[in-house]
Amino acid sequence: MKTHSRSVVIRSTSGVFEPRFMSIIKFLSEFSADVTAIRWSRTVRESEILEPHDPWVFKAQANYGGGFRNYYSHLKFMYFVYTSLKRIKPNVVYACDLDTLIPALVWGQRKSSLLIFDQFDPLSAKSSNKILSRFLDRLELTLSKKAHFRVTPNLNRISAHYANDWFEIKNLFELENPKPVDKQPTKYLQLYYGGVLSKDRGLIAISFAVVTMSRWQFQVFGQGPEFIELKTTNHPRIMVGGLIDHKLLMQNAQKAHIYAALYDPKFKHNQKTASNKLFEAAQLGIPLLAAKNTYLGETVERFGLGWTVHYDDVKEIIGVLTKFENLESEELLQIKRNLQEYFEHQLISKKESLSRLSTEVKKALEA
Repeated sequence: MKTHSRSVVIRSTSGVFEPRFMSIIKFLSEFSADVTAIRWSRTVRESEILEPHDPWVFKAQANYGGGFRNYYSHLKFMYFVYTSLKRIKPNVVYACDLDTLIPALVWGQRKSSLLIFDQFDPLSAKSSNKILSRFLDRLELTLSKKAHFRVTPNLNRISAHYANDWFEIKNLFELENPKPVDKQPTKYLQLYYGGVLSKDRGLIAISFAVVTMSRWQFQVFGQGPEFIELKTTNHPRIMVGGLIDHKLLMQNAQKAHIYAALYDPKFKHNQKTASNKLFEAAQLGIPLLAAKNTYLGETVERFGLGWTVHYDDVKEIIGVLTKFENLESEELLQIKRNLQEYFEHQLISKKESLSRLSTEVKKALEA
C-alpha cells in the first residue's frame, strides 16, 4: 500500500537510458505516492531528452569517460544533490553509487529518512591502480554501512564476510511487449554491442576482426571515449550509432547473431561485473561473445551461452566468427535453449530478492 512518504532516487547520469535506474522509480512507487529523480544532464543528447525546466536536473557538460577531468563538475553535482535534498525533505532516499551516497549521508545526519544504497558500479572500477582501488573499496564499504539497506547487482563484488548484509538485485529487466522484427535472411551476419563505448570493452579488437570477415558486420550503439575512434574506421561494415532508448536498443538487437560483451579482466571490477548484457542476450536468445577470466565469461562457459576469447585477441575473435559460420543448426538451437533456461532461472531469483527488499523497506517505513 502506498504511503504519503516522499521518495527520491539520485543518479549522476540522466538515467533515461539505464533500465536499472528506471526500474528503481517503479520500485519506489510501490510504497511512495511521490517519487522525485535527482539526476545529471551531462551530454547534448541527454539535454535534448530531459525536461529543460526540471528543477531536480543538474546541467553541466561532463562527457562520460572523462575521469578526473570531470572532478570539479562532480563536486558541484554533489553539492546540488545536497541542496536539492534540503528542499525536497524526502522520507526515503535511494542513492545510486558512492558519488550520490556521500551527499545523501551529509544531508541525512540526525534525520529519520530511510536510506537505500545501490552499488551500480564500485568507484574502484574507474581505477587500474591496485592500491587506490583497495582504498576506494574500503571507503565505499565503510560508508555503505551507514545506509539502512545495501543493494548490488552481483554479490561476487562483496566480501563474503559482509554478503549477508546486502540484497542482490540482478541487472535483469524483462522486455515489455517487444516488437517483432523481420528476421528474413540478410546479406551479413551481425555482431552487436550497445552501451558504454569505453576502452575496456574490446570494441576496436572486434572491429579489426569484423573487417577481415567478409560475411560479418558490427553494429554499435552508445556513447563514450571510443565513439570517435570507431567512427574513424570509416568501414561500411562497422556501423556506429549514438545512444538510443533501451527499448529500441533491444528491438534492434533481435536481428543480431552474436552479442558482444567483452570486458578487460585487468580491471578488478570487470572480473566480477554482472553486466546487463548477459541477461539481455539470454532473454533474446542471442549467443554471447565474452572475455575469459571474468565472471561473465565463466558464466558463458559454465552454462553454454556462447563463446569466450582472451581479451583483445583479434585472432580468437575471428576464430569464433568462423565457428559460428560453420555451426550446425542443432548446435545453435541448443545454445538458444541454454540461454532461455538461464534467463528463466535468473528471473525467478531476481523477483524473489526484489520481493524481500520490498518487504523489508515497507516494514521499516511502518516502524
